[in-house]
Amino acid sequence: MKKISENIWEFDPQVYPQLLWVAVNPTDEEQKAFTTIYNEPEEDLKADLNGCHGVVYRVRFKESRRTGNMIIFSSLECINFSNVAHESSHVAMEICSYCGIKTHYDNQEPISYLIGWVAKCCEKVKKEIENGNRTM
Repeated sequence: MKKISENIWEFDPQVYPQLLWVAVNPTDEEQKAFTTIYNEPEEDLKADLNGCHGVVYRVRFKESRRTGNMIIFSSLECINFSNVAHESSHVAMEICSYCGIKTHYDNQEPISYLIGWVAKCCEKVKKEIENGNRTM
């Protein structure tokens, strides 16, 4: 886990070529450190939670040029079992798709491992904030 700004943490799964960033109510300035990579040309990240508790974006961190997924939670209270499970499944599916991993009933382990790993990352961020480690 690496804290890259006041509200964003970076995680490296080691065995997959995509990073994970977990953000809690990031500022516009913090979001500008990333581009979304769904479209060409890439655009600065500008999260629109539209009343959602969390959202996932495929992004590129401008500083390192590394790509991955960012979960943005609207508040600390939104990092709960339900929302973390939901957003973790989105990230796991994105990584599996990127790596060409087909998920089905007889190949469940890769996506199950990823969902658990992403959930642990979210839990670490929540504990960091609760323990007063929000500032860099």
